[in-house]
Amino acid sequence: MIGLLKKSLVFYRVCTLVLVIAFIVLPGNKVSAVTCSSGWTKYGENCYRLYTTRRPWMDALKACQAVGSSLVDVGSDGEQTFVHNLARGYEFWISGSDSSTERQWLWYGSIQSWGYTKWNSGEPNDSGGEDCASLLSGGRWNDYPCSRDMAYICEQTTALDACDSTWSFRDGRCYKLFTSASTWSNALKTCQANSANLVNIADSGENSFVRGIARGNHIWMGGFDGPKEGSWAWSGGVFSFSYTNWSPGEPNNSGDEDCNMMYHDTGRWNDGRCSGSLAFVCEKYTPPINGGWSGFGSYSGCTKTCGSGTQSRSRSCNNPTPQWGGDQCPGSATQTIACNTHSCPIDGNWGSWGSYGSCTVTCGGGTQQRSRSCNSPAPQYGGANCAGSGVSSQSCNTHNCPIDGEWTSWGSYGSCTVTCGGGLQSRSRSCTNPAPQYGGANCVGFSSSSQACNTHNCPIDGGWGSWGSYGSCTVTCGGGTQERSRSCNSPAPQYGGANCPGSGVSSQSCNTHNCPIDGAWSSWGAYGTCSVTCGGGTQSRPRTCTNPTPQFGGASCVGASSSSQDCNTQVCIIDGSWGAWAAWGSCTKTCGGGRKSRTRICDNPKPANGGKECPGGSADFDDCNTAACPTVAAGTYQQLCPTGYFTCQSGGITCIQSTFQCDCAPDCDDGSDESTTYGGCTAECRSGSGQTTASLTILLGTLVCSLIAYFITSI
Repeated sequence: MIGLLKKSLVFYRVCTLVLVIAFIVLPGNKVSAVTCSSGWTKYGENCYRLYTTRRPWMDALKACQAVGSSLVDVGSDGEQTFVHNLARGYEFWISGSDSSTERQWLWYGSIQSWGYTKWNSGEPNDSGGEDCASLLSGGRWNDYPCSRDMAYICEQTTALDACDSTWSFRDGRCYKLFTSASTWSNALKTCQANSANLVNIADSGENSFVRGIARGNHIWMGGFDGPKEGSWAWSGGVFSFSYTNWSPGEPNNSGDEDCNMMYHDTGRWNDGRCSGSLAFVCEKYTPPINGGWSGFGSYSGCTKTCGSGTQSRSRSCNNPTPQWGGDQCPGSATQTIACNTHSCPIDGNWGSWGSYGSCTVTCGGGTQQRSRSCNSPAPQYGGANCAGSGVSSQSCNTHNCPIDGEWTSWGSYGSCTVTCGGGLQSRSRSCTNPAPQYGGANCVGFSSSSQACNTHNCPIDGGWGSWGSYGSCTVTCGGGTQERSRSCNSPAPQYGGANCPGSGVSSQSCNTHNCPIDGAWSSWGAYGTCSVTCGGGTQSRPRTCTNPTPQFGGASCVGASSSSQDCNTQVCIIDGSWGAWAAWGSCTKTCGGGRKSRTRICDNPKPANGGKECPGGSADFDDCNTAACPTVAAGTYQQLCPTGYFTCQSGGITCIQSTFQCDCAPDCDDGSDESTTYGGCTAECRSGSGQTTASLTILLGTLVCSLIAYFITSI
C-alpha cells in the first residue's frame, strides 16, 4: 500500500489528525518524512489508529472518513503483522468487501488494488450473506455479515503521485474517462490499478465538470450502499456523502440497485445494479501544499479603558497559502494580551430581599418587614452607593379577630302560669352583649330562668316540664338528627287533673355542613423528554391531586406531584479545548536580545470519550530584552567579580578568591592592555599558608561568542 494515493490526506481533513510534513511539497514531488498525531501510530509512510467502539462495517468506514482517514487495507506481510499487533487481541474490520459483485473482493477504503490476502482456512465462504472482511484475533482474515458490530482500524497515508498529460486537472485533482463498459467492481479495480479511485463528487461545480468529462457517456461513480441499504458512502473517500444530485424518485433500490451512476444528459444520479456495464471516470489527487504563517501585525487598541481589556494582533496563512488539501497553518491566527488592568469604579447594587419577618399581631391587621444589603456588588473604587431604602414593609393578618358572645342583664319575671296549685314565672336574657362574631364562642348557660308561684293546691292537669338539652348528633357531618325529651311534671297531674298532651320526645336536624373530603392522587402521567442527550440527565412524569380534589377542609395529597428517573446515561463525546496561557518565562538574556516562552495545557476540558484533541500548539515564543548590552572601553576598569572575589591592583579583570593574596604581574592585571581581544593570562596568587592557585582570566571576546551561540540555539 505504501506509495499509493489515498484521499485521506487531500480533502476535508479533520484538525485532530494533521500530519506534520518536514518540507513544503511542490507539484510532482512526493511527501517525505512524516510524523503522526497523538493517538496514531506510524508504519512506513502511513499512520494507523485502533478504535474499540464496535460498529457495523459501513458505519466504521464512515467513522474513519469523519476523522480524515479511511478504513484500513492490508497490502503486505509486514503491514499485516503491524496492524495485528496494533489491535491488541481485538477482532476488527478491514476495508475489503464483495458487496457489489459476489466473490469479487475489492478494497473500498483506498485506491489499492486487491492482491495480498491472508484468509483463514475455508474462508471466504459467504455463509449467510458474509460480504465484509475482518482480521481475526489469531491474525487471519474472515468474511462476516456487514451488519455485525466490531472494532476497526483507520489509516492515513502521505504517498501521492502527480498527474500526467492524459488526465484532466481541476482544483488539485485529476480526472480521466474510461469508455470501455465495465461492471462497477471492475471499474473500481481499473481505477485502483491507475493509483486512483472511482470519482467522488463533493459539490455542484465538480458534478458539472465530471459531466463534461463524461462526453455523452453514462458513467459509474464511487458511491455504494451494498453493505447497509440506504447508507450511501464514497469508496476510498475521506469525506461524507453530503452533496447529492439524485434524479427525482431516486435512489429507489429497484431490483437490488447498490451502485451510484450519473446520466450524461442531465448530470443527475441514479442507483443502478452493480453488475451493469457503463463507462466510468477515475479520480486522483495532486500532492498538497501546506500553509505557512506570515509575520504578526501590530496590536490593536485595548477593548476597555479599565477593568482588564485585551488587545490583539493577527497574521495570515499565506506564506504559502495551503493548496490541494494541504494542511492549514498550525496554531492560532491571532495573539491576544491583557491591557488596562486597573480596576474600574463599581457602583453598589442591592442584593436580593430577605424573607418577611413575623407579623406584629395575629389578627385585625398588622405589619411585617424585610431587608436587603448593598452588596451585589458593594460599592468599590469610588462607585456610588445603592439608591433607595434597605427596608420595606407590608400589611399582614388583616382578617378580623374572633369575638366571644356575652349575656345581657336578666329581665323582670313575667306573670305566673297558674292562679293556684303552684305555677311558674320566668325571665330572659340575650347573647348580644356583644353577640358572637368571626368564629367567637357562644354565651355559656341558658337564656331564660323560672321560679315557682301560686303554689297553693288546685286541681292540677299535667303539664310538660322544660325540654332537656338535645343529645349527640347521629353523625359528625353531612346532616343527622338529635333528640331531646321532657317530663309531665310541670306540674304532674294531681288532684284529678288531666295528663299532659303530646309527646315527650322531639328531634331536629344537626351537623348539616359538608364532610371534609381528603384529596387523592390521579395516576402517573407519561415520562417527558430527557433533559440532556448524553452524559446522564433526568425525565419526569406528573400526577394531580384530583382523584378526588380536597374539599371542605379535607387534607391535601401526601407526597410529590412529580417523579423523575435517570436517562441518556451514556457518556458524551468531549472535544479538547485549551486552558489559559501560563505566564511568560524568564528571558534567556538580560540584554542584547533574548527569547521568552509560555505554555498552555489541553485541559479546558480534556478530550474524552473519543473527542478531538486541541488544535494548534502548546507553546508560544516572543523576543525580550532587545536593548544592546553595554561595552567597556579599552583600558577602562570594570568590576566584574562576584561576591567573595577581588582583582589585583587597579583595572584588573582576573577574579581571585578573597582567601588569597595578590602576587600578579603588572602587565597582566593592571588593565593597561585590556581590549576586546585581550590575551589569556594566568595570575599567580598566594594564600596565607603559602599555597598558590591559578585564577582564570575572563576573556570578553569569548563571553560574547558564547552568548551569541546560546541565543542561536535557544530560538
